[in-house]
Amino acid sequence: MANETAYWGETLKSGSGMIAAADLRAAQFHAVVIDSNGEIALAGAGATGVKTLNNKPDIGENCHLTDIGETKAVAGGPILKGAKVEVGTGGKFITKGTGAAVGEARIAAVADNDVITIFLIPT
Repeated sequence: MANETAYWGETLKSGSGMIAAADLRAAQFHAVVIDSNGEIALAGAGATGVKTLNNKPDIGENCHLTDIGETKAVAGGPILKGAKVEVGTGGKFITKGTGAAVGEARIAAVADNDVITIFLIPT
């Protein structure tokens, strides 16, 4: 255990070499996934294994991603501070309903398209 690195509470970013499968210039801070071609695509409602997109890549451009930890995120509606979140339509984060929890809101969202901070967890 002496050589293990704890990622809980830290932010792990990746994306070197991962390219956008589509035009994601309007999807900064949305949930994304790795598609069947190994490229980054906008996450659908209820998706798991999500990352957040930190830049605005066009198709074929490199993506800057957050895999785990605190990150900015686009809300799909009101979210209370401390609430578990899941992925809603359009890759936006919403208050957890029946889907898998992918994070926890660090600050509240008042309306659709608010940019908040969440703690993204691996799923």
